[in-house]
Amino acid sequence: MTRSSSKVGVNRWLYPDTVDAEGRIIGSIEDERHVERSLVIYDPVGRRVVRTLATYPGGGNFLATIQASETVTDGRYVVWAEGSSNGEFLDWTLQIFDLKTGVKRLIARNGQFQDGSLLPKEISSLVIKGDRVWWTAGYGSTQKSLGVGVYSAALDGGGATLWRRDTAGLWPIKDGFLAAERVALPGKRDQGSHIVRLDTRGQRIGAILEERTTGFAGNDEFRIWGVPTPESAAEDAEPEEERIRIRTADGALAELPGTLVQESVQGRFAGWQGEGG
Repeated sequence: MTRSSSKVGVNRWLYPDTVDAEGRIIGSIEDERHVERSLVIYDPVGRRVVRTLATYPGGGNFLATIQASETVTDGRYVVWAEGSSNGEFLDWTLQIFDLKTGVKRLIARNGQFQDGSLLPKEISSLVIKGDRVWWTAGYGSTQKSLGVGVYSAALDGGGATLWRRDTAGLWPIKDGFLAAERVALPGKRDQGSHIVRLDTRGQRIGAILEERTTGFAGNDEFRIWGVPTPESAAEDAEPEEERIRIRTADGALAELPGTLVQESVQGRFAGWQGEGG
């Protein structure tokens, strides 16, 4: 699991996961030794930690440190995946923090709802909609049946289900979801995705972005995505750089050079990290 960081003070590094409706960053603060981490709500204007949600002492061993990732919030709850910093993150659990009561509790863990499979499943793309949390993880009990799909569980800790197969990401909108459907490109390991619109039952009702994307986040206000280098470019041609595109609700489109590394959209705020450009 690769994550980008930004220095936010003396000997302190912030690994952003998302932004809340007030434009504050939710992510992990790491100390100079790269050992102790805390999941926090950080005010980028005041440059201060507003609230600490969880702390993970490393005991001097970075690889043994528990960290938080894939964090999401709806203003009342913060949900995140929690696991070991070993580059695999396959021992994850889903944690929820109630911002009103200050109570943190477990929602689910890897292997608990995985159709009897003993294969590890990496987690990503958490979202909250209504009274449920949704996430992307692998499914299948044999090499032939492996795939990536969307799971769902109740915020109160109820059962989880495999909701939709062959879907690599999910973002809530007013009348359903935006979703990343895997694009099959023969001979290419990094397939990329097309972005489609789904209803609340998971049925596809239209395409949003038919160009191949390498990163996406969106809602009813903003959409941000990465555009990869074209596959059709001639071998002797000057290679085109990857780009980052941002579209607002009124249709305005902005484009920046660079590779999209980390992206998040919440309310009328969009946050991202990029490389190059």
